[in-house]
Amino acid sequence: MLAEEGFLRLHKSYLVNMAFLDTLQSTGARLTDGTALPVSARSYRTSKQRFLAWKGRQIC
Repeated sequence: MLAEEGFLRLHKSYLVNMAFLDTLQSTGARLTDGTALPVSARSYRTSKQRFLAWKGRQIC
């Protein structure tokens, strides 16, 4: 529901604002303040696609 507002579920316990997401890798994610978060291995590919699509919309 919050995907249109710029939020992404990285893991069952973590919902992040993509504006503060610095890096997204299969091993984990890092926020702009340096916080490291786990990424669900099952949904990594979908999360990455959503993040890249959101990032592309922000550049335009």
